[in-house]
Amino acid sequence: MRFDAIDIRFVRSDIALTRVAWRLSNDARTALARTGMLLFVVVRDEGEWHIAAAQNTEIDRTVH
Repeated sequence: MRFDAIDIRFVRSDIALTRVAWRLSNDARTALARTGMLLFVVVRDEGEWHIAAAQNTEIDRTVH
C-alpha cells in the first residue's frame, strides 16, 4: 500500500481532519490497482494526538 497525498486541516488547535489518498497494487483479486481515501479525525489530549474517528472509502472498486 502506498500513500500518495496527505492533507491536514485544523478545526481547532487540538482537533484536525486528515485526508490520505492511498493506492494498493498486487491484489490477487484484480489486475488493476485499487485506490481510495482515508479520513481521520484526530484530537490532541494532554499533548498526544489520538484518532477519534476514521473512514476508509474505496474509489472505483473492481474486484472479482
